[in-house]
Amino acid sequence: MPVLPDWVLDYKLETHFIPGSRHETVHTYYEQESLSQRRPIQKSVHWRREKKIGDGGFGEVWLERCTKGNGHGRGVRALKQIQVRQQINYNRELEAIVKFSHTKHERCFVKSFGWFQDEASLFIAMEYLELGDLQDYLYKKREPLSESEAQLIMLQTFEGLDIMHTSGFAHRDLKPNNILLKACPPDAWWVKIADFGISKRIEDGSGKSTTLKGTLGYIAPEIYGFTPRGSPYAVDIWAAGEILFQILTKRHTFDNLGLLSNYIKTPNNFPSHQLLATNVSQLGVEFVRCLMSPTPIGRISAKDALEHRWIEQALPHSPNFATPSYQETRTISVISVIDSISEEFASWDTIKDPCELKTITHKPVKEGESILQLSRKETEKVSPVNEKESSLRLSSKEIVRFPPVQRTESTSSRKGENQYRPKTDFGERFRVALTPIRHRWEARHFGRLVREYTLNDDSGGNCRVAFLPDNKLVAWKIPSNKETSPLPGNAVKIWDISTGELCNILQDHSDPVDCLEISPDGRMVASGSRDKTVKIWDFATGTMHCTLKGHSSMLDCLAFSPDSKLVVSLSAESARVWDTKTGEAQRTHHASGVGFKTLAFSPDGRTVAVGSMNGLITLWDAVMDMTRNLIEAPGVSAEKVIFSPDSTVLACSCNHSKEVMLWKVSTGAALHTLEGHSREINDLAFSSDSKSVASASSDHTVKLWDIATGALQLTMEGWYSVDSIKFSPDGKLLASIHRWGVEFWDVATGKAREMEYNHIFDCYSVAFSPDGSRVACASEHQKIKVWNCVT
Repeated sequence: MPVLPDWVLDYKLETHFIPGSRHETVHTYYEQESLSQRRPIQKSVHWRREKKIGDGGFGEVWLERCTKGNGHGRGVRALKQIQVRQQINYNRELEAIVKFSHTKHERCFVKSFGWFQDEASLFIAMEYLELGDLQDYLYKKREPLSESEAQLIMLQTFEGLDIMHTSGFAHRDLKPNNILLKACPPDAWWVKIADFGISKRIEDGSGKSTTLKGTLGYIAPEIYGFTPRGSPYAVDIWAAGEILFQILTKRHTFDNLGLLSNYIKTPNNFPSHQLLATNVSQLGVEFVRCLMSPTPIGRISAKDALEHRWIEQALPHSPNFATPSYQETRTISVISVIDSISEEFASWDTIKDPCELKTITHKPVKEGESILQLSRKETEKVSPVNEKESSLRLSSKEIVRFPPVQRTESTSSRKGENQYRPKTDFGERFRVALTPIRHRWEARHFGRLVREYTLNDDSGGNCRVAFLPDNKLVAWKIPSNKETSPLPGNAVKIWDISTGELCNILQDHSDPVDCLEISPDGRMVASGSRDKTVKIWDFATGTMHCTLKGHSSMLDCLAFSPDSKLVVSLSAESARVWDTKTGEAQRTHHASGVGFKTLAFSPDGRTVAVGSMNGLITLWDAVMDMTRNLIEAPGVSAEKVIFSPDSTVLACSCNHSKEVMLWKVSTGAALHTLEGHSREINDLAFSSDSKSVASASSDHTVKLWDIATGALQLTMEGWYSVDSIKFSPDGKLLASIHRWGVEFWDVATGKAREMEYNHIFDCYSVAFSPDGSRVACASEHQKIKVWNCVT
């Protein structure tokens, strides 16, 4: 075996193999007598093998009991025995085991007591967890675990992964068999990560694996070559998502590679319905999808997972949460290690009675096996996902019909008026008509028109669309305040476009609503009215959560913090920061001299930017009551302020201005003034990588600028004045809205992308789905169109 680092050699046990006995070993060590000042003396401990408790591709795991010495009669341990081969380097697992057996990490990882070897085998002594592994526990349960239990298990799993990834290690074979139980109900959950057999210390910049490692069902799509490779840590995140899916449903996310391949091609077809069928919350579904994004770059990190709202619900305030106590002793100095790759340490499966094994299991994939052939075979057995949708043909008069709902009278109605709630019968005039489409393009062609809807509503007003975090498309209207309207202007209607059902009518304001915002987590809606109040509504039920009072003039705009915990409301006279849970005002900032005009919340949740009518932009700390910077824009009124996705740059356009100004958020220093438009600028948008900013103008152009240099990169010229723009999530596509429709541009080339039936008169709103597979557009005339964005 190659030379090991000193800190790993220090973990080696002095071992004597008793002649004639294959199943008994003696370890010697030095220990000082209690309360003695004498030099430590040599002692010994005897261990005898009792039974096999685990099996792997290249070795076995045994239960051993202490027969003599400290712990005699009660001490037990698990001993992992691996057959040594000359061409294999075993350093990797030993280094990982020593590193993560440190006292400060033992709450997260199965602890090792040391290692030893003979001519034929390598032995690793580990703590014995008699409760077994998570796979066995899930198999014995008739129903899926509760969502609260899943939160506790994943909280502890991600804590371990964060430690590994921060230390430069990727596990690469995470699965329920490798999550062992220290404690489980009726006691508080305590799980530990085990088996670093194919873990990898990332030494190079990319850390990209060149071989197929792991267990089928838990292997990320990039390992199969379905998507470009990325961070090696993203492989563990995918596996964690698969584990969570199984905890919540007792099913695999994708039963074969054919279904996985279909998901990669059409990310919108994630089996969220299986999670919803077991009553998983919308936030839980969102969290699973964050873990199982098709591409590595789309997945959140272990650290981000620990800060996700779904995981935060399982933090120590939960009665079922227990943080094991531990004491730090010494710090192990970690030096560079050899990055070798081997299959020698295949995963260990707990041995069970063969008669009990009735569930489908996944075997480790062997090197050299043809994944393409396997995928092709399994794909032939599976019908294409959404085949029905891709071949949809409707008669010219076909309209989607939905089950009748009931109208209810609220006892809390103000002045006797009816209050509308989700179960209310809104009548046929409020339902969505699905317009038949005569397709010109193939089903999966980029730009194919997937759906076209008409809102059966004559209340006037502008229609907007948005995708929720689970890719569900919703539309809403703030009716014009007309006497002929079926509902007054203080009522906002929200439709679920996937079902065509009118979800809610938010009606509790005394005056017309002028602004509305859906929270980033999709759970709340905030509405601002001329009655000088902001109301927070539960999106799922339509019930009003709280009313925020304090403004002395009508509301102009609203903005949620990225974590949805705060909302900022803006009127001409003040900007107020509110806690969305309690409804309490956190901070109030009053306009001095002239009124406020626009606002934006930074993506990192730390800064609020407010633009004034005199061109002054104020940057406030979102957490502390303090002003961070004052920026003076060379214009009459700051019409638009936006932050770059990395929250480092602020962009602004002023009323009737032909220029875009860029500032550094941390210092308020000016970066660039972007000049080139011949008429006023109507909208701004940053690319997802924060490297470019786009400006839309009445001069019929969209210009793309380099943030670092301020140089003009591209000019995209159309036929009409461009009212607004939006980048796709991956930054490769840009949508520009004008009076007669929407245009789509390839950001790399600046060329227009052809879209099927992209004419939509008085286009008002555009939205991309979070996974980038769909784009939707809404018009002032109640028309909604949805296109495919996947090539």
